[in-house]
Amino acid sequence: MITINLLLAIAVMVAYQALNGYTQFDLPLYFKMLFVEHGPYFYLTAVLALFTQVITRQKYAAMALTVLISLSKIPLDALGWYHNLYRWASTNDIEYSPMNGYGHLMTGHLWYVLYWGLCGTALMLTAYIFWPRGIVSGGLARLAKGVATGWGRSHALTGRDARALRGSRELDFLQHHPAQRLSASRQGTHRR
Repeated sequence: MITINLLLAIAVMVAYQALNGYTQFDLPLYFKMLFVEHGPYFYLTAVLALFTQVITRQKYAAMALTVLISLSKIPLDALGWYHNLYRWASTNDIEYSPMNGYGHLMTGHLWYVLYWGLCGTALMLTAYIFWPRGIVSGGLARLAKGVATGWGRSHALTGRDARALRGSRELDFLQHHPAQRLSASRQGTHRR
């Protein structure tokens, strides 16, 4: 459904330009703008909605939790937590310029997309484990049944995701503590 809506947005954009007399359509740019720049947020929010639905097993509670997590940037701003690693599906702000395209900003955006994609993968694998199977209704019973039916592959992928998230925490620490980064780089040059 998300993909259909994004494709519909491209069709509306092209139709609007055609009605106003513009005929030099840049379809690769439109796809990049919608599917690479804006699309990951929508896909990751859908993953979050599915995860909260499986974990809470209450339709309205899951909807409310998804909205609260999506809007969590408001209280995070109040706490002074501005970094994109703390905000669900946030990436750096990138803008397209006809002169140099996205420039160097696309690289950072793609790293954030990878980070949040790994978080989404971990949520999907956790949702797979807790997915209700049969008449099992309790959380521990669902966990036991999920572990019995498909824990091997899920556990291996979630372990890789956890290692990637740990690395992103270390990257965040180095970004916010330049003195340690400087001393680490100096130690690296003295070892040669």
